[in-house]
Amino acid sequence: MKTSKQSNRRQKRRGIATLWMAFMFMFILGLMAIMLDFGRGYMVVHQLHNAADAAALAGARFVPIASDPNYGGVSPRIIAQNYANRHTAAKLMVDLALNSTNADSGDIVIGRYYSDTGAFIATENTPNAMKVVARRDGSSGTKPVLGLMFGSLFGTDSASVERFAIAKVYNASGAAVIALNEDFTARKQDSGIYLHGNPAINIANGGSIYSNTLGLSAEFAGNSSVDVAEINVVGEINESINPSYEGLPTVINTQVPPIEDPYKNLLEPALAAVSPTAPADGSALKITGDTHTLQPGYYPGGIEITGGNITLASGIYQIGETGDSKNEGGLSMNGGIINADQVMFHVVGGKVDIRGNTQLTLTPPTAGTYDGISLFQSRDNYLDAEINGGGYLNMTGALYFPENKLWVTGDGDTIGTQLIADTIEIAGTGAINIPWNGTPEIVNQSYLVK
Repeated sequence: MKTSKQSNRRQKRRGIATLWMAFMFMFILGLMAIMLDFGRGYMVVHQLHNAADAAALAGARFVPIASDPNYGGVSPRIIAQNYANRHTAAKLMVDLALNSTNADSGDIVIGRYYSDTGAFIATENTPNAMKVVARRDGSSGTKPVLGLMFGSLFGTDSASVERFAIAKVYNASGAAVIALNEDFTARKQDSGIYLHGNPAINIANGGSIYSNTLGLSAEFAGNSSVDVAEINVVGEINESINPSYEGLPTVINTQVPPIEDPYKNLLEPALAAVSPTAPADGSALKITGDTHTLQPGYYPGGIEITGGNITLASGIYQIGETGDSKNEGGLSMNGGIINADQVMFHVVGGKVDIRGNTQLTLTPPTAGTYDGISLFQSRDNYLDAEINGGGYLNMTGALYFPENKLWVTGDGDTIGTQLIADTIEIAGTGAINIPWNGTPEIVNQSYLVK
């Protein structure tokens, strides 16, 4: 009797063990199926991500020229498309649609990326970024969904997957306003660029503002308005305003690399002979009225104009100072009608002081070593410069003050095509126009931001 009962127990145990073995076999089989599909899915997702990264990085370098009518090279969209396919296994070609309408939901989207908020806006108006979406979602025959080998065991035989990347560039259209100083304590100013009061700063053609100052690079206070595509600062920015450009918020980038002085290797002109229209005794040329035509050359005592109708012949005017007083010499304009076509002022000594109702039309040389520069203050002349427009200044070309502070106000004036100074302070209540004439370029490096 005992032997029969023991046999029954053994049979029941063997039955239970067989059921458990069958269950475990099915569980392990299902787990292996999941792992195989997961591994394949992970590989595909990884390929999609690599393709999106490569395409965005390559295409972003070219987005600044996307809307340039003079650009005749390969489209940024085609560049992105080609790079996506190069970074994908042969059996998984990522066929990115070019998205010529730049729809926000497209595969290749050109736009502006905002580091402070992480927002991306689709636009071809002064773009700085490219977004690429690599898909296998069944949206077209060239984007099939990811087939699952064992998915049908769990009620599904496919999955939709996609990955995206955003890459951006800095300062692609060039800097229209540059503060060179990297240590504000050396200049006794709290920031490299300080804007206060109620001025309206209008920078055309996508030009940016750039400050190299560590710590607080730029401070925008008061009720001023700033119309600029991009602000780049090495340190931080303190702003109480909302800058914009052509209907979109300004792109603000902090902690960026410092920009090089574009004229750091430019030698100053050697001191020329005294101009035939400079005083023979070396004193300042003072003009208070009447009509005058000046010739280029060296003015040892500087030029001081308070009235009259003055024409400056084309060339380089080198401005000096006489005596021991720093208030003497330099370039001083406080009145008069002054026309200076293809002229560069090289301020060797004394300060630049342009103010009042001066009606000044100044254009830079259009050829030669100093092509495009209207005002060049000597690198060993540390006196601050002041340009205080009253609505009558039309100054184009670069205004270059490499070792001193530039203080600017205006009232509808055009004050340089480019402003470069050690530090810059802009104040007042009027408009200041800077018609930046740089052109968008293909940049050397792009950066993944998402």
